[in-house]
Amino acid sequence: RASHPILDDFDLIRVLGRGCMGKVFLVRETRTRRLHALKAIMKGRLTRRREALHARSERDILATLAAIRHPFLVRLRHSFQDEERLYLVLEHHGGGDIASELARLTKFDPERVQFYARELICGIQELHRIGIIYRDLKPENILIARDGHLVLTDFGLSKQFSPEDVYGGEGNGDGRTTDTFCGTAEYLAPEILRGERYGYAIDWWSLGAVLYEMAFGTVSS
Repeated sequence: RASHPILDDFDLIRVLGRGCMGKVFLVRETRTRRLHALKAIMKGRLTRRREALHARSERDILATLAAIRHPFLVRLRHSFQDEERLYLVLEHHGGGDIASELARLTKFDPERVQFYARELICGIQELHRIGIIYRDLKPENILIARDGHLVLTDFGLSKQFSPEDVYGGEGNGDGRTTDTFCGTAEYLAPEILRGERYGYAIDWWSLGAVLYEMAFGTVSS
């Protein structure tokens, strides 16, 4: 049972968030009593090929990150499915997210912004090193752990290049690009808005937009 979990292995506590594909629940694993975030994706809503590919890609990316165990990237604990849903069991971080903190405080002091910037840079660099463009960096996807450190989550829109496409370094020296229009409007790089092909650099644009919001309490225009 431990290696092949089912839904009955978890006690539902409350809803953490909702998306177009399903919900994220706070759950407690009955065997270990550990808290997790359970992402439930409705198969019936994966009506288009692109949506199904995103769901499969997120699972594969999370499996890759689970093997790396990077401190600033969320870890997948289990994945399973039933007739109606796909389930991703993720580590739970009890400190909320950056969006909630900004709603509470409006903006952060410079020292806090610098601290967060360093951790976000480390997380993004690791994604790029292993051939992943994040594509959806925004305050809602930046979790705060109980110890105050940041953790990136939600890789449903991320792009992972195949291993033979990645030539080492930061992963972005090979010139690989893609052209899927996706992300969140306030944090989209200009090349995406123009419908051009783009690469890893779009994540750095999004980071700049997020840091601006942290520092000034408003989205850059």
